[in-house]
Amino acid sequence: MNRLVSARILACLALCAFFGGCANAADFGFSVIIRAGTSSLGDWEIGVGPRGGSPADTSTIWPYYGNNGTNHFEIGYTQSTNTAYVRMYTLFNLLTFSATYNPVGGAALGANGAWTLPASSFLVSAAPNSSVTTGVTVSNLTFSSGLNVLQGLSSTSLTVSQSGAGATRTEASPVVFRATNNGGDWMLSGDISFAGLSAYYTNGAQASQLQFDLTASASDVPETSSGLMLGTGMALIAVAAFRKRKG
Repeated sequence: MNRLVSARILACLALCAFFGGCANAADFGFSVIIRAGTSSLGDWEIGVGPRGGSPADTSTIWPYYGNNGTNHFEIGYTQSTNTAYVRMYTLFNLLTFSATYNPVGGAALGANGAWTLPASSFLVSAAPNSSVTTGVTVSNLTFSSGLNVLQGLSSTSLTVSQSGAGATRTEASPVVFRATNNGGDWMLSGDISFAGLSAYYTNGAQASQLQFDLTASASDVPETSSGLMLGTGMALIAVAAFRKRKG
């Protein structure tokens, strides 16, 4: 391979690496848990942490929400402070509890960053309890305004109930959106209620038996010019290789 061809290939590879790196500057996420069924006073009910991992920050709901009571929650991300959060409102929305987390890599998310809430991790679950029928209902799911929704919610509610065997219910399809118009900020809100709780902590659902899980993942979306440059670089490499073989 002569020096001219080598120089062209190295230049194209450099361009591809540069623009490819810019297009994928951020790939991060976080996970949220909202649960019910305490085994003792002081057990946490909401938490947020690394994607697919244990909560890094938790909060205890007290006074504890009652059986079949409806409570409002919010899950979201603030770009300027790189903060993921979960909030729960109880006692007729007079009390607010929250947990926060700063995702590793979040500060590098670009203006066109896309968020995905995978269907497989967007779920409610109820574990068996020999004494009561347990269940979880999530309803009135709503995104904050100003988002560029590429693939929306297939349903605004998730419900699971069981009486003797574990049960789960997931979202039918992933949710994909961009928060460019909101400066990178977004929020998903809704209402949640739990069935099978007991005020005496003896016969009711125990810790983690009733749960709502949500995982959010973010990645940068290449600009059109970056994509074109990347394609051009690959094309030049192919042409150079073809000419070398032909010569």
